[in-house]
Amino acid sequence: MTLSVLYLIAPSYLLELNKPTAGATFDLTLNLWETNSELQGKLEYNAYLFNEEIIQRISGHFQTLLARIVESPNQRIGNLSILSATEREQLLGKEIQGIESEFLCLHELFEAQVEKIPEAVALKFEGQQLTYRELNQQANQLAHHLQALGVKPETLVGICVERSLEMIVGILGILKAGGAYVPLDPSNPQERLNHILEDAYR
Repeated sequence: MTLSVLYLIAPSYLLELNKPTAGATFDLTLNLWETNSELQGKLEYNAYLFNEEIIQRISGHFQTLLARIVESPNQRIGNLSILSATEREQLLGKEIQGIESEFLCLHELFEAQVEKIPEAVALKFEGQQLTYRELNQQANQLAHHLQALGVKPETLVGICVERSLEMIVGILGILKAGGAYVPLDPSNPQERLNHILEDAYR
């Protein structure tokens, strides 16, 4: 196994990539230690699995996370973004309909695409297809039906459908209704499905 080593130094965030060496124990290992007022680290990786570009990106995300922790020490780590401002703009755009995109939900990002390219094909499956407008309309109809049945924010809704256009309509419809979908594999035996549902609704 070929080993490459990437040294991280915080808070200066200087990077130094060494030449590959032999003897990696694991595919990806991060070691950290404290020296005086600095936090230093060594990122070892299997060069057959990761290239330098990917490792630089991983290290950049980790350093961004460290900076966010320093900025917001009382914030839950799961709420902190690992993306830089440039990466967020590339992935989501600066603004969608006047709302900062980093605060939008999946179905809201989808609706923004509906506004931009309504007649473009959104889904294709086994000779069938739906445009963004058609998919949005069907998901809205399902969402209204679910809300009429009492689905509201944080309501768990099971979805047990074979891979199909209807599965995506179902997921979007549940999200639009404010619920959270619980995926159920129809190939599983009924006992397994019952166990998943019982565990989800505890």
